[in-house]
Amino acid sequence: MRYQFDEFEFDPGGLQLTGPDGDVPLRPMTVRLLLALIEEAPQLLRHDELLDRVWGRQAVTQGVLAQSIRELRQALGDSVQKPRYIETKHRLGYRFIAEVRVSLDQAMSPAEPAVAASAGVALGNPPRPASTAAWPGIVVVLVLLIGAALLWLQPWTSRDANPTRALELVQGGRPEEPQALAWYQQGLEALRRRDLGAAKQRFEQSLKREPDAIASMAALADTLAQAGDRNAAQQWTEAALRGVGSLPRSEQLRLEAFAARLDYRRTDEIGKLQALFQLDQGDVDAGLRLAAAQIDAGRSADAAVTLDRIDALDTPAKDPARVAMMRAKLATSRGDHSARLRASQQAEAMATHDQQRADALLEQAWALALLGQTDAANDALGRVDELLEKTPLPPASLRRHMLYGTLQREDGKYDEAIDRFESAATIADQLGQRSAAAVARREMAYVRVMTGEIELAATSLDSLIVELEEMGDPRELASTLDVASVAQQHAGNVEKAKALGIRAMETYIRVGDTAGEAATRVNLGMLFGNQGRLEEAADHFERAATLFGENGNLRGKSVAQSNLAVAYGATGRAEAARALNESALEGFREVGAIADIARTQFNLGVQDRRAGNLVSAESRMREALDGVTRIGAHDFRHQIAATFAELLLLRADIAGAQAILASLDTSDEADGSAPSPTPARLAAIETARGRYAALTGALETARTQFTHARELRSTAGMTGAVLGSELDLAELVAQRGNLVAAEQAARELRRQLLEAKDAPAAIQAGLLLAGTLAAQGFSGNASRLVDQLESELEAAPDRLSSLRLDLVRAALRGEQRGEALLQVAAQAREVGFELLALRAELLSNTTDAGEARSKLEQRGILVEGMPPPLPY
Repeated sequence: MRYQFDEFEFDPGGLQLTGPDGDVPLRPMTVRLLLALIEEAPQLLRHDELLDRVWGRQAVTQGVLAQSIRELRQALGDSVQKPRYIETKHRLGYRFIAEVRVSLDQAMSPAEPAVAASAGVALGNPPRPASTAAWPGIVVVLVLLIGAALLWLQPWTSRDANPTRALELVQGGRPEEPQALAWYQQGLEALRRRDLGAAKQRFEQSLKREPDAIASMAALADTLAQAGDRNAAQQWTEAALRGVGSLPRSEQLRLEAFAARLDYRRTDEIGKLQALFQLDQGDVDAGLRLAAAQIDAGRSADAAVTLDRIDALDTPAKDPARVAMMRAKLATSRGDHSARLRASQQAEAMATHDQQRADALLEQAWALALLGQTDAANDALGRVDELLEKTPLPPASLRRHMLYGTLQREDGKYDEAIDRFESAATIADQLGQRSAAAVARREMAYVRVMTGEIELAATSLDSLIVELEEMGDPRELASTLDVASVAQQHAGNVEKAKALGIRAMETYIRVGDTAGEAATRVNLGMLFGNQGRLEEAADHFERAATLFGENGNLRGKSVAQSNLAVAYGATGRAEAARALNESALEGFREVGAIADIARTQFNLGVQDRRAGNLVSAESRMREALDGVTRIGAHDFRHQIAATFAELLLLRADIAGAQAILASLDTSDEADGSAPSPTPARLAAIETARGRYAALTGALETARTQFTHARELRSTAGMTGAVLGSELDLAELVAQRGNLVAAEQAARELRRQLLEAKDAPAAIQAGLLLAGTLAAQGFSGNASRLVDQLESELEAAPDRLSSLRLDLVRAALRGEQRGEALLQVAAQAREVGFELLALRAELLSNTTDAGEARSKLEQRGILVEGMPPPLPY
């Protein structure tokens, strides 16, 4: 993405300004100043805001700011007297006044031909993690398991109708006519119950009786905004603003801030609320609205300061439970589950009525679930159920259904999740919460994507997009566009998926929602990664990590780093990938994100496998498996267990792999005692079982399972992973002794993978090709290919691939091959690749071959019938 104005172009990712004569040199702080001005254009940024945002509260003066403004004007050829770009507001600040256009990088143009998705780099079809890449035919490089799937596991709340907001927007200008006042008060009571339909009806009745009551106009606007009908809310806000001049300045500021919020003018909203809070520092409602605006603007540090100021107030107007819930909201924005739990526990202790208690308990349940404390989360939900049995609280029931639905979705209980979301949508409709109903239906569609009902999901999402456009709710529209993009990715419609994702990102940018932009960039990064466009994927992940970091969202930053690590690893930047994953793991541990810790350990375990550190890889896999088992994430448990089983096969631990695979017996899923795995997970299980079968000589069983895995991946639109299954089947053909057919298949697969720029997978296909050539006696061709593969491995290093390459090279040495193969065996055994070590010894025809044969047979591994030079 780039910003364009007149003849200038600004790259926010690279922080580079380009003019008609090329790159424009600017000091780093000056470039950041330009970025701040452009991002808020055409809003005014005050001096202190710019100093905080660009220089980060360092000990600098406004003179430094003025100097950078002069440097910018000189670079742009601008003037103070007749500004074209930067306008000065005397003693206030600056604003960028030129028309700014958002353009996408040329590499992301929809007109660019898509490259086939890779099998070996299998970056996944977000938000559902894709299946494990094939072994040994495909290097296990790990799909983007930390990506959008967990970004969607966020506590659901409506954008505006949340437990932290006050009841009455404007207290002055209430209706005076008795019946109008009675209806107005009844509307407030309905608003207190969050029955937006009843509230809207009463405020409309009040306004028919007394059309000029400003408080009624403001209350109706607020109700419509909470319902998600932003267009109608803006009309009533404008009507209220026309008469607000007769009210006190505090009321004017409150209504002006609300109007700015509706227009997504975050800086203006915060400025109005700061003035209001400064005007009356005992106005707790103003302070809480200010904190909420700062959180939404990604200024979490400022929000924390505001909440500290509120805590210091000694006034009976302060509702401690409401303040605690705002702290929970702040913790949620940072991804800090532990802090969220503490704040919601405080809110429960301070609650004065059942609605507050229910809200606090639901927050606790979310935090506990994300912390992996499943039993405690269920206890909290049980207490919510007790409250709802005693006192009907439809809004709490709505949030309860959304929570249950999300947890059931993450647990793989898709039918139950759909039922929950459908119930939530029904309640939202009854309460007049149109936006909340749209969210529930969007979540239903998302579950259908996960179950493979792509057409039904896409149709539902198309209808929601039209509805949200009519309502004028851009943030929910952007979220729905994002899910629609995911649906199209699963449908295999890459261009439409990209267009929807880009539209979602542009919508988030337009309304200043940097958290939404970051999440969408993660999805787009996964989309480009699936196409083998790893540099573009990395660009999106890097920008997402930066945005999350600026927002103070440690978990979000760690999510983006984990995905970026996969992209780096796939392009040979192993050390950088490891550093990113270690940093992400530290971040996840800090916020207590059990599921994310498990997934990151899984990532690192795969990296350890690639680096040849199998002891560490096994330890990480065990922690990952324990973590997902602890939180009941059955679907992802299938993924980890399948990969873990394959790791044990590499170590020739056939009994251990068999035990892991037996634990994945899906027979108990038929009676509903366990959720069925997604097609992607089932493909991973089938692939692991196929490898086990091939190793133990059940070749026909292996063929059936590899074929089933290919069909599952094809149905799920996992184009890259399908190539992995094809390579599994090609190796099986070679194992059966049909070398000509295996050679042809390997040659074609290598061609496709090279075109897709999937170096690791292309190397695996090359290894199979070299082995089949050698087995047919084409030693010269095999040797030349081995030399080529060795150079390719320098760009995409992998310890197992290197050892397999050494095995083929050693097998080509004729009479001298025995000693060379024993050297390969020693190197493989040293890092834990016992299966490869035993096979190298078996091929050596030395005195060690007999012992190797005995060990292989004792473990039930096929020995007879294997073409000698093939490095299985």
